[in-house]
Amino acid sequence: MKIFAILTLVGLPTIASADPCAIEAWKQQMRGTVPMMTGATTCESGELIYRLYDAETDEFLTSGFHYFSGFAFQAYPEIAEWPNVVDIRYVIKE
Repeated sequence: MKIFAILTLVGLPTIASADPCAIEAWKQQMRGTVPMMTGATTCESGELIYRLYDAETDEFLTSGFHYFSGFAFQAYPEIAEWPNVVDIRYVIKE
């Protein structure tokens, strides 16, 4: 079983809003053999547009989007497995 030691967040500017929405916390895990990421946001609903990078090599892994509500998201990025350290770069449209 792989242990994920470090996760980093790199927030890109959000779409115009009085209080910009951001990811408060997130984690990566495997759901069986499927990569999954879950997290909490500072806004109730929106569209999370993300790019994932291997933080050790800066290699691009995948990109995608996910509509969320209830101050939380759960997405299944299209990658084979998680590297040791991941950067998420994102924009949230409210």
